[in-house]
Amino acid sequence: MEKRRHQRTAMTTLSFDAFDGVGFFRGDIADVSRLGICMTDFPRKLKCEARLINVIITGGGERFKMQVIPKWTRDKGYGKTLGAEILSPPLGWAEFIMSLEP
Repeated sequence: MEKRRHQRTAMTTLSFDAFDGVGFFRGDIADVSRLGICMTDFPRKLKCEARLINVIITGGGERFKMQVIPKWTRDKGYGKTLGAEILSPPLGWAEFIMSLEP
């Protein structure tokens, strides 16, 4: 966590829809940065073997479609929390994140 290049901002208003090539998943975003996201509520059965996950992040009147690379997972209750690196963030993402930063 200390190696992060960009500040993480905790979120309570963003959600995601994800497709890993096999199934669709929906959950909440725990925190974001310009190049990374932490997603919660993935099902525990998710194997995280996918090299790329397609994600649509929704919230704050915005919608961003992107691809992410899973970096780590943590089992939490009945689900998983997944940290991912954003590949080629879409236009407007950096501005959106900067508007959320304190």
